[in-house]
Amino acid sequence: MNDRGPVTALMPEFGPCYAEEIARLAGNAASEGERDFRGQRLAEYVMVLVLAGVMPPSLLQQFLQRAPAGLRRQAIWFLGNQVSLPAKDMPDEMRRRGQAYWEMRLAAATGSSNPDDYGWELGVIDHWCYHGMLDELWLADQLLGMLAIGLVPTNGYHTIEWLAKLTVSHVDSAVEVLLGLVQHADKSRWIYVTNQTPIRIILSEGRDRGSQETAGRVSRIVSHLASLGDPSYLDLDLPRSDTNRPRD
Repeated sequence: MNDRGPVTALMPEFGPCYAEEIARLAGNAASEGERDFRGQRLAEYVMVLVLAGVMPPSLLQQFLQRAPAGLRRQAIWFLGNQVSLPAKDMPDEMRRRGQAYWEMRLAAATGSSNPDDYGWELGVIDHWCYHGMLDELWLADQLLGMLAIGLVPTNGYHTIEWLAKLTVSHVDSAVEVLLGLVQHADKSRWIYVTNQTPIRIILSEGRDRGSQETAGRVSRIVSHLASLGDPSYLDLDLPRSDTNRPRD
């Protein structure tokens, strides 16, 4: 619990120790406070081993089966910090392993009969957006994948801020994600209550520089927000001023 991290070269020897520690997740041997601390440290160690490519798949599956949603969320939160490090500290191969772990968890949610079971875990994607260091289109695709199964970022402030920045290079993708978020406004009231400035940026850029399909999405977003009792965006639902706009 007080070490600086796992020694990846010793993973074969320490496999039984990890199995024992994972088994503790379902036990009651420690106090609640200690169990949380031990569990969080274990989740971080597991992610370090995943990034290094030395975590046995069987042990990883045991962790995922036994760890409660809070620890699975902690794992992805920690992973987001790691994959967002500069290239000198996070080689591309390790970064890709981190992204692959996320993709695996999203695939599990997509294939589940109850995707909401993964909502707290995957909702931490807002933290990945906060860092904003990963491939933009990859991150947008992950958000769209979540939205397709009814999951939203837990705290979407950073997500909306990131989408506003995304409009510079991928305006169509930014509007598409925003539409998905707005359509789940019953789960994410923060979308249109506390993020008006970045939302206006996304909508105005989508109207002025997006494709015809994006302009249509802008109109749908404005109409939907008005139906929720927020008519402040209606001025953005205006005819396009020209037809020669750059595309994503």
